[in-house]
Amino acid sequence: MHRTFLLACCNQSHDPTVRDLARATLEGDLDALPVLWDRLQETRGPVMQSLKVGECYLFHAGGRHYTGRVKSVSFTDVVLERAALLPYYGNYHDLLRTGNPPNVDPLPDEIILSTAAVVDAIPWKHPLPREPKGNGDEIPF
Repeated sequence: MHRTFLLACCNQSHDPTVRDLARATLEGDLDALPVLWDRLQETRGPVMQSLKVGECYLFHAGGRHYTGRVKSVSFTDVVLERAALLPYYGNYHDLLRTGNPPNVDPLPDEIILSTAAVVDAIPWKHPLPREPKGNGDEIPF
C-alpha cells in the first residue's frame, strides 16, 4: 500500500519536491519520509485514496486483524471507529462470506492504525462485530 502511494507521489504530484522526496524514500532513504510528510501537509498532498471515509473494512495490520469504520485517513494513519480486534487464523473466504468471526474483542473507542503497519484492507460488507466472542485461549496450530 505504501509503495503504491509513493509511486503515485512520484508520478502524479505537480510538486517536484514531493516527487523527489517520494523517489528518495522508494530508493531506501527513510530520512526523506518525514520531510515528504511535511511537504505533503504544506501542499495539501494526497492521502491514502483507496480507503473511503465512512466505509467498513477488515484490516491486517501489525500482525493483527481489525474491523472498523474509517473515520479519517492521512499519510501516516487510519482512524477507525466501532473497531474490534479479530484474533483470526482461519479461512478468509468464509470470514468474508459470512461476516461471522469465531473470536471478537471489541475496542471501547476508536483506534489509530499506522499506515506503515497496514498490510491490506478488505471491504467489510457485514455489520461490524461489537459483541465479545471466543475465549482467546485457543492456539491456532
